[in-house]
Amino acid sequence: MYSSRSHTKAQVPQGGSSHVTGAWSDKERIKSHLDQLRDGSLTRAQAYDLFLKGKVYGLGPAYWTKLLYFFSPTDDFYIMDQ
Repeated sequence: MYSSRSHTKAQVPQGGSSHVTGAWSDKERIKSHLDQLRDGSLTRAQAYDLFLKGKVYGLGPAYWTKLLYFFSPTDDFYIMDQ
């Protein structure tokens, strides 16, 4: 349960506007990742690692696997929704 205590980014409860603002503040990294994905030179593993290792606060696998699926020029990506 969320409390009114101050939290660091790593301690912020899941969900809520902090994830939106955290991800939006890192939009240049997201754009860079998507540009690399769109050029079609990455394997599925490399594309997955791009987001896994180049973490963007507020984006977990349930969200960024949707980005992989919809922004990839190929149709061989999966969405991890749970």
